[in-house]
Amino acid sequence: MCSRNIQAVTVCWRFAGVLGLLSQFLDGLSLMHKTLPRPRDGGLALDSEKLPVSRFSTRELPGTDSFEAWRQSIGVMFEAQIFPGSEPSADFHAEVEAYHLGDLVFGTAVLDAQRLCRGARRIHADQLDHVLLQVYRSGGQRGDFAGTPFCVEPGELFVLDLTRSFDTLASRAHITNLVVPRECLESRRPLRDIHGRILRGGLGSLFGDYLNALEQRLPQLHLNEAGDVARATVDLLGACLNPSLDSFEQARQPIEAGQLNRIKGAIEQALADPGLSPQWLCRQLGLSRSRLYRLFEPLGGVAAYIRQRRLERIHGQLCQPHEQRHIGVIAYQWGFADEAHFSRAFRHHFGYSPSEARELRWASSGCGTRATQVDAAGYEQWIRQLGS
Repeated sequence: MCSRNIQAVTVCWRFAGVLGLLSQFLDGLSLMHKTLPRPRDGGLALDSEKLPVSRFSTRELPGTDSFEAWRQSIGVMFEAQIFPGSEPSADFHAEVEAYHLGDLVFGTAVLDAQRLCRGARRIHADQLDHVLLQVYRSGGQRGDFAGTPFCVEPGELFVLDLTRSFDTLASRAHITNLVVPRECLESRRPLRDIHGRILRGGLGSLFGDYLNALEQRLPQLHLNEAGDVARATVDLLGACLNPSLDSFEQARQPIEAGQLNRIKGAIEQALADPGLSPQWLCRQLGLSRSRLYRLFEPLGGVAAYIRQRRLERIHGQLCQPHEQRHIGVIAYQWGFADEAHFSRAFRHHFGYSPSEARELRWASSGCGTRATQVDAAGYEQWIRQLGS
């Protein structure tokens, strides 16, 4: 096998590995929402707000109003026209469901046959500097990318640069769409000659499978998770458009960072649960032990991280002027069953004992008054007031 073929196989294999990691990340998010218990007192709940979703449908529109409504809707990017040789139809159908992930928009569309154009006048008028990636689940299209003819078949992934002209005849189709600002895709390396690129074979098929998996999981994702998912998706797309071993290693990093952040969120939610452990996290999040341990290795290990976060929570409570409970009771609330073991761990981490920490709260100037005000405000207000 020649060196070029070996490199192509290696790149595809590496891409599949990163894709598997990203799919595992999405599975973990979905599983976390289904299985994590409600937090106990002192726990932090995950943001329950779901992703913004937008839906468009011509189903209930009368007569020929359906195509006009669609023409106005898709006019954000394209000029829609009746398919050549057809007459305006009262039963034209178009349906779109789109999710906003902060740095990108993901959507699916079921559309009747039509002509779609993007010419110089529209490009100049709207100044969109985005990249549109599409996968036809069914149907296809043929046309012209800035003077170059093309034909897209079902399952193929193709890319449009919205700063370039485009004219296509699209059949009745089910399409997955991803709209990404150019600056997001070019944050790591510049894009070259992507307009009209059709990704066939292994890379295109694998990324199409990922988009299908993402589509099914988006309804379960929360707003505070959008950034991690968007960054991982954009980095993986960038690696797909500029395939190399280095690009896939770069794509792996934000995926791992996002996965680590989600595990940390699960730990915060269950921090007061005495059953919280590496084994518990693996069960709840669908992770292997080796994967969990690798992610937390730079932090000293997952068990050490859990212990550290519990100690920091206890320290925060001991510094509250209205907290008068016995130290052992507070420690037990945060998962320490043995008070002597807790005291040793506390002293080792902070350099002083829990009782000394309780005494220190009165040593700060104005602590008696200021801490009362802060305690009443809530952490949201604390953050807003930082630096003011």
